[in-house]
Amino acid sequence: MKDSHTSLSRRDFFKLAGAGAGALTLGSMLDLPARAMPRSLGDFPTGKLLGRLSGYFGKTQIRSQPHELAASVKEIYDDYVVEWDREVVGTTMNYVSNSKRWIETPEGFVYAPFS
Repeated sequence: MKDSHTSLSRRDFFKLAGAGAGALTLGSMLDLPARAMPRSLGDFPTGKLLGRLSGYFGKTQIRSQPHELAASVKEIYDDYVVEWDREVVGTTMNYVSNSKRWIETPEGFVYAPFS
């Protein structure tokens, strides 16, 4: 006599798992037009030279002078685009990088340790 509980074979399990994954994929594809709508990028700088902050730190400070102890004017995060006026040589107390390069922007100075 057969057991009252039906057993699910390995093959049937994979069929059901594949059907479920296909249903999830199809469901997300049907939602594509809503997600494909462009998002507002906000105000984008229009200068001739632009620079993008990319690093390992997540955020950095725009300083009033090209020195690490100068007053902070603004905090900016990774992928923030700034208008780049010129490179200047400043001072640093950073022991990771010997760079004394700073980028002058209309808002202040950004330290450039690896550029």
